Amino acid sequence: MLSDLAEAEKNVPIDIKTEYQRITKARGEDAMAQVEGECCGGCFQMITANMEADLRLEKAVFCKSCGCLLYLAEDSSL
Repeated sequence: MLSDLAEAEKNVPIDIKTEYQRITKARGEDAMAQVEGECCGGCFQMITANMEADLRLEKAVFCKSCGCLLYLAEDSSL
């Protein structure tokens, strides 16, 4: 499991790597949250249309409320 995580972390873009490492150190496994409906899965605050668009473009998006790195489910209908 940890080897899978290490392999996946190699794909974290360099421009957000420092921020990613900071939040994973502080929050551990709660550092990332899946978007559920139109809400952050970490704090349940609604995401903006711009955040949704950036996620669809595979850009890094952090929740403005709780700071989680957001991601869409593979089968997301957002």
